[in-house]
Parts: sequence; C-alpha cells; structure tokens
Amino acid sequence: MKRTFINEFKNLAFGDYILFQEYDKNGDVSNPIMAIYLGYFTYDQTVGFYYVRWRNENRLIETQPKIEEHIEWDEHINILGHWSEKPNMKEIMESYRLCEFN
Repeated sequence: MKRTFINEFKNLAFGDYILFQEYDKNGDVSNPIMAIYLGYFTYDQTVGFYYVRWRNENRLIETQPKIEEHIEWDEHINILGHWSEKPNMKEIMESYRLCEFN
C-alpha cells in the first residue's frame, strides 16, 4: 500500500523531512519532491499540509523560502519517505526505489 498523506500525517511533526510525489487529475506523476513539513490544516471536508521544498544548495545570498500547501482531495499524493532528521542521499534513493516498485 502506498503511504498517502491521510494515513501518514499523524506520524508527521513540524520540521520532519518528507519525500513525496503528486498526481494530477490525469494520473500523471510529478518528480519526487523533498520537503520540510510545517503542519496540517483542515479544509472543507479534507485535510492538507504546509511545506517548504528542501534544496541542497549553497548560495551566497539567502532567499526567503516559499511556503507551499497541498490539499488532499482524492489521495493525489504518495509519501515515499519520512525522516525526523535530514536524510542523506543514500537514504533518499533507497526510499524512492522501495516505493517505485510497490
């Protein structure tokens, strides 16, 4: 079973790292998104969450990260990985490969 936000959000805490993919209405899947989880909210008859995309970049000038949101209408997301501390690239790839074949 794929891990959706609905069945995973009780295990998430502010500042956790998550790896997920989004699906559009046509069933097309996005590239994996690495993000820092900021919290959930209720919207109409469903839940959603706020996150900031995690980028492993070194910049001379820091920019303000953009807070994004995802609303879970019809399970249009699969959580591929979840860590309480920043994962290394090996952990990220292992998590992605495990979910890729399930």
